[in-house]
Amino acid sequence: MRALVAFLLVGCATVSTFASGEPLRPDGASPPRVKVSINNLPEPLRTVLAVPPALPLGPADLLHSYEDDMRAVSARFANELAVVSKAFTERQMTRDQAEQLSEQRYLVAMMQFELLSALHEQLEQEIERDAMPQKSRGSMGENPTGVVELPFSFVGPPNQVVTRQVELNPVQTSN
Repeated sequence: MRALVAFLLVGCATVSTFASGEPLRPDGASPPRVKVSINNLPEPLRTVLAVPPALPLGPADLLHSYEDDMRAVSARFANELAVVSKAFTERQMTRDQAEQLSEQRYLVAMMQFELLSALHEQLEQEIERDAMPQKSRGSMGENPTGVVELPFSFVGPPNQVVTRQVELNPVQTSN
């Protein structure tokens, strides 16, 4: 967003330079630059430009985010139980209502916590997998020779169809 606004400002300054009626210089020099100060801009543009750009989160940041969210779920559940307990002790709800509400809040908190925990574990495994050196799939290294057992057996030399399908060379068919 900030880049878009900056682009629009530069574009407006460029258009105003060309629209000013000054002919383009024959020597190919660029037209004079117009300096735009952020203090001279209207308040909404200053507010947009003052916001620092959001950097994308890396895997470690995302792991910390999951951990923070798990702590927040636990803290919220503890606060909700405290509110239910206070309401019960002040006789604002019955014991059955308090138990039912506590159970519902517990189930919601557990689902949220388990989801965040699973996402955390999955991302940890992904990070570990990416950290391990990868061998390219399908490459056999320096020695591409392999032994393949044919799904059929034949007596004598193979016929032409089998030779073409299996891509045997003359040395292999003579054995």
